Amino acid sequence: MSAAPYVIPDIQPFVSNDGAVIEGRRQWREHLKANDLVELGHSDIKHAESEHERRRKDALEKVQRLQQEIIGKWDDPEPLPESEPAKKRLWCKVAERLEGRERPTRKQLIRVVVEEMKHI
Repeated sequence: MSAAPYVIPDIQPFVSNDGAVIEGRRQWREHLKANDLVELGHSDIKHAESEHERRRKDALEKVQRLQQEIIGKWDDPEPLPESEPAKKRLWCKVAERLEGRERPTRKQLIRVVVEEMKHI
């Protein structure tokens, strides 16, 4: 005994995201084509989610790598000098190096301080 063929019923009328009233599959296909849209299935959404997660992880790894390149060089910075004259000399040297320049970013300021600390 063979099974009777099953006919999929037409979709119920609904309002699309752009406000158009869709009254059947044919109109829905025409609407998608006219607006250059693609209907996504479950697997498409899962694929998009996994791609998004992969790109997010890649970006996070890139940020961490850059942080290591910039900050990693100063993981164990030498402590600031304890004596007041040494501190004053350090800040005077930093001020001399930065004189006449635009206001430095925090990263540039840290780099200059670390370089000057090596010379003291």
